[in-house]
Amino acid sequence: MFKMLEEFLAFISRYAIEHTSNFVILILLITTPLFALSAYLSLKLARSIEQQQKKIKSIEKIKMKSKAKKEK
Repeated sequence: MFKMLEEFLAFISRYAIEHTSNFVILILLITTPLFALSAYLSLKLARSIEQQQKKIKSIEKIKMKSKAKKEK
């Protein structure tokens, strides 16, 4: 298992040394979609958090109004 991993890492190292520009382009091609996916998911999470905070605020307002009515 470790022997295979060692050989694979050695192959990647040799390829990176021999074909530097191709290696950099390959890494960019692999990571760019992942960065885009990460940005999309973080925006989606931020929107979800904002919606939850709005719901919590509206629930708190309703509770405050109901407490005010009970006190009268």
